[in-house]
Amino acid sequence: SLCLISGISIAILWDENKPAGQSQNTSTLNQFSEAFEELKKREVITVGIMESFWQAVLNIFIFAWTPILQHTTTEKFNPGMVFITFVMLIIAGTKVYELVCIYLKGNLYLSLASGILVELIAFSVILVFPNNFMITYISLGIINGMCG
Repeated sequence: SLCLISGISIAILWDENKPAGQSQNTSTLNQFSEAFEELKKREVITVGIMESFWQAVLNIFIFAWTPILQHTTTEKFNPGMVFITFVMLIIAGTKVYELVCIYLKGNLYLSLASGILVELIAFSVILVFPNNFMITYISLGIINGMCG
C-alpha cells in the first residue's frame, strides 16, 4: 500500500517525471501503453530473459552453498564470513572482467568461454572432493568470482 501511495504521489506531484519531448498533458494510460510497447521489443525481452536466468541461478547458489559447506565438515564455520568472501570475489571477478575486456580489449566470447570452463573445473573439483571443506570453499569462491 505504501508503494501505491508513493506511486500516486510521484505521478501527481513530480512534474519532471515525463520523458523528454512529451507534453505535460499526455495521459497516464498513454504513457503505460508506450512503456508496454517498449517491453515488446526483442532486445528488451532478450535482456529480461537473460537477467531472469542469471537471478535464478544466483538465488539457487545463495541457498545451496550453506548446506554444501555444512556437508563437508563436522566443525562449525562462520557463514557470514563465507558470504562476505563470496561477495568480495564477485566484485573482484567484475574488476578482472573489466580489465580483460575493456582495458586490454580482450575477446568477449573468449573471456566468457574461459569463465565457463573455469566454473566447470571448479564444479568438477567439488564432485571429486565432496568431503573437503577447504577445497569446496575455494571452488565455490572461484565460481563466485567467475559470476562477477
